[in-house]
Amino acid sequence: MTEAVRPNRDTTTMACYGLISTWAFFIYFVGPVTPLISQEMGVSTTLAGLTGSAVAVGLVLSGVVGPRMVGATGRRGALLASVAVMAIAALMLSAVPGFAGILVFIGVCALFGAVLANTATAVLSDRHGPGGARVITEANAVAAWIGLFAPAVLGVMAGLSWGWRPAAIVIALVAGSMFLVARRTSSADVGAVHPERVVRPATDESARVRMPTAFYWCLVGVAAAVATEFSINFWGALLVAQRTGADLATATVFMSVPIAGVALGRTLGAPLVARVSANRLVVGAFLLAGVGLAIIVAAPVLELSVAGLLVAGLGISLLFPLTQSLAISNSGGRSVHAVALVAVAIGVSMGAAPFALGALSSAIGIVPAFGLVPAVILSGIVSVWVRTRRA
Repeated sequence: MTEAVRPNRDTTTMACYGLISTWAFFIYFVGPVTPLISQEMGVSTTLAGLTGSAVAVGLVLSGVVGPRMVGATGRRGALLASVAVMAIAALMLSAVPGFAGILVFIGVCALFGAVLANTATAVLSDRHGPGGARVITEANAVAAWIGLFAPAVLGVMAGLSWGWRPAAIVIALVAGSMFLVARRTSSADVGAVHPERVVRPATDESARVRMPTAFYWCLVGVAAAVATEFSINFWGALLVAQRTGADLATATVFMSVPIAGVALGRTLGAPLVARVSANRLVVGAFLLAGVGLAIIVAAPVLELSVAGLLVAGLGISLLFPLTQSLAISNSGGRSVHAVALVAVAIGVSMGAAPFALGALSSAIGIVPAFGLVPAVILSGIVSVWVRTRRA
């Protein structure tokens, strides 16, 4: 047991919750909007799937752009600039006529949305110290509940025959409102001093890239967490449809269930983080996600499969916030560089895991292909064990 730390939910903390939620609203928008883009633009679903690649590229680039923005403008400047650019890019996304332009502005939203979320997470981690894991988990819980509205907004717009583009305007409105909220913070509130500049010897250039070994094991956990989540998000509907005989449209509707599981799990799990070791919670979350996946694969009927989706969502809920928090706390004080490397790991994992699973599905079928995910889950558990042993 660890001693409970009561979080101080001050104005800056709540602003960071909102900024992270802006990113979540966008990321939960990209998945369900992809088939609508395919329909509107008349492109194949394979080509439309490049929306996920655009997000992955944006995430990887955020690992390069983020530290430079923070170094040049400070954390407050980076937050304000990122949310402003995100609002503008979302407006452009709502109006751009060509498919290539759509991919570009999705990538721009992903790039600056990731910088926004990563910088806000670093603020929460540094501001709350020992209580950082709980606060980051709570922030991601709020973000998941907000993110649930993205598919709902898309569904309403599509139902009214307005298409998907007005939903992109909603993203711009959310980002614009959070720009106004972020302006109320000060540089002192979000941390004007960059720890990297304190711990890095000016004469040792290698210190710019040298991170503790434990951090890299945490990074493996982050990659495994993201791969598990997005493999289910991208291909769960097809798996459910093939196992239960449901049509793909019906199965797609039920993909809101794991998102609800994520939101519920983060809400219920936030207080638990203050009392139970993060290492144990991460291992338990990986195992729970694996149980949910096993139920989905084995389920002969839709109702049982939906239950599996909920269990998987509950397991996934704590994986990313906790593995991210562990990575930051094991960075040796280099929180900005830590979140940058985390962003790269997320981007690579988000791009590679669903693609690999899709390629395997084409070769051997979706059910055998999902055997890749338990291997990913095992790698995440091993990373926690090795990091703990080394520590």
